Amino acid sequence: MTSLVPSEVRPDEVYLEGVGANRGEPPPRYQVELAMAWIWLHTWPTEEFNRTKDSYALKHLAERGCEQHGVPEGYLSNGAFILAALELGYRAIRASGPNAFFNMDWNTRCRRGPDLPEGY
Repeated sequence: MTSLVPSEVRPDEVYLEGVGANRGEPPPRYQVELAMAWIWLHTWPTEEFNRTKDSYALKHLAERGCEQHGVPEGYLSNGAFILAALELGYRAIRASGPNAFFNMDWNTRCRRGPDLPEGY
């Protein structure tokens, strides 16, 4: 009997365009690091996978950067966003096509500031 539970995405399945997308080149490291900065500033882990926005929608939010903390605007590939989230310890499952859902929630405003302790 096949499982109805989606399998989690592993870092070795992520390519430039997303999960398993054409098995092409890996995402550029600078894009992964830019995505990591935005994710660290704007997201937090949740128990369940959040299916309201997939990796492609979230990468568009991250492309706007975070002026308050000096994270520049810039292009991010879908794969860079997925890999960044995985490297920060988020879990991911496949959504449609090369996209993924994460166990994360987010805010478009920076949630971390000088008044917040490290790790929040």
